[in-house]
Amino acid sequence: MVLKRFKLLILLAYSLQIIGCASIVSSSNKTLPISTQPDEATCEIIDLSSGTVITRTKTPHNAILDASSGFFKSAEYKIKLSKAGYIPYETQVISNINGWYFGNIVFGGLLGVLIVDPATGAMWKIYEDKINVKLYPDTMEGRRLYSDSLNMQGYELVQQANYIKAISFFDKAIEINPEFVKPYSNKGLCYSKLSENSKAMEYLNKAISINADFPNAYKHRGDIYFKQGETNKALDDFNKAILLHPKYNDALLSRGKLYLAQNNKEQAKVDITLACKQGYSKACNFQF
Repeated sequence: MVLKRFKLLILLAYSLQIIGCASIVSSSNKTLPISTQPDEATCEIIDLSSGTVITRTKTPHNAILDASSGFFKSAEYKIKLSKAGYIPYETQVISNINGWYFGNIVFGGLLGVLIVDPATGAMWKIYEDKINVKLYPDTMEGRRLYSDSLNMQGYELVQQANYIKAISFFDKAIEINPEFVKPYSNKGLCYSKLSENSKAMEYLNKAISINADFPNAYKHRGDIYFKQGETNKALDDFNKAILLHPKYNDALLSRGKLYLAQNNKEQAKVDITLACKQGYSKACNFQF
């Protein structure tokens, strides 16, 4: 009896080694619900590896997508949603490495790593759970609202330090509403965070040309001047930003740092203390 159980355990271990870990616990297929408000929008799903339309239907729709497009190759799809009288919407769905794929390494399944999971497609996984899109009317007000929504989504990504993806949202916001100042300024901020200062300046200057009273663009441009050692230009921009928005605490902190760099500790403390009193935690935590 003991011998039979031992043989069974050996057989099970051997099976796990041959069969990929990801293939055991998950499938390469994903059911992805796609819905719109309003519904009855045309939904096209394009397989980007071949460029062919694999589905053309109406929303709501449950799409079944394969995470793999071949041996060791992840799948990529473009989803296009359109409805008469509304601004079209596009997004991409890209599969990524399935976390269970690395379980092969833990369990010693070399065949699973090199053959089984890549062949079955189980090494890839689509992580999106659903696509739920609000379509905006193709009017001036609809474009304004859609552009504002895209800008807010982009800024959420900025706060996560995902600057590359954020730029794609700002680009779309600018495409929808070219006179909307915020995405130009935010795109400039992204490029400054990526140390691409010439591009950052291009978009910050564009923002100021659209709206000369937009304080954020001056503050972000002042930060770049400060990093480049152009303290007079930086101070001018910080002053302008604070003049336009006296409770702009981030600008007060930046100006305080500039004063500190100039050994003007008294004025630095005035700015940073004011920002702290106005509830800005970064200023409160600043060490002189």
